[in-house]
Amino acid sequence: AINLVWLALKVSFVVYEGFTRPVFAWDSWVNWSAGAKAFYFDRGLMLRASGEEFFGGVYRPFLGHPVHFPLLQVWSAGWLNGFNEAYVKAWSAFYYISLLGVTFTAVRREAGGFYALVAAFALSAAPLPVFHAIDAYSDMLLGYYSLCAAIFLFRYGDGGKRTSLTLCSGFIALGLLTKNEGIIFAAAAVFALLLHVLINKKGLRDAALGFLPAIVILTLPWFAFKSYYSFGFGHTGGSLNWLSDPKYGQGAGTIHWEVLVPALREFFLRANFGLIFPFWLFV
Repeated sequence: AINLVWLALKVSFVVYEGFTRPVFAWDSWVNWSAGAKAFYFDRGLMLRASGEEFFGGVYRPFLGHPVHFPLLQVWSAGWLNGFNEAYVKAWSAFYYISLLGVTFTAVRREAGGFYALVAAFALSAAPLPVFHAIDAYSDMLLGYYSLCAAIFLFRYGDGGKRTSLTLCSGFIALGLLTKNEGIIFAAAAVFALLLHVLINKKGLRDAALGFLPAIVILTLPWFAFKSYYSFGFGHTGGSLNWLSDPKYGQGAGTIHWEVLVPALREFFLRANFGLIFPFWLFV
């Protein structure tokens, strides 16, 4: 009963915040929503522009970021007949609810209703998904697509038909069109599938026919577009220099190992991740 009340309160909070609070996080606005707003008022992808405005360059500092969520906001603004900064990103709330629902149904199928409820409760208790659910973060979409892909991959490995593998690859493709980090999940799925084929001596051809077509059909245009214009994969790498000092100050190029302890402390113990790590240890 406590778990059900908790879930109801969390979902109510997320829906209310999702529909009333406009975009508020800096990286959410810069990476996803500013470009969406530019596309909406331009009535296109700004491909006819030249120089720094091409493909929304003034509003999108990382042109290599996929545009699934920005285009979802553009589509929403289209049928809203205006770019309402609360409503266009309200999709995040629905993805959050879907994430909990998929978690519940997947765990219930394997372990029963009680453990399914506990799993959904633990996921809902993590502050980071809630934070992403009330703002325009592509991480929420990527998390949903990747979880669905993992579930269908598991079902295929558990004796499922090729249809499960096709659905898995479809969700992986959506992840690739959502955020560059989708490549990591795609690589993990390929590795797991190859391992399954080798261990169980299943046909590699059958696995490839189930897995590759959806990914190729859905993502090839985007990656061809990125390659043609040399967009790369998003960030320039400046944000990854927390461990080394390659350009500035004395001792340039050295590695600062003393950063590791506070970095790990922030990563595992701060409020952003909440109960998720203790829950993983418990599982």
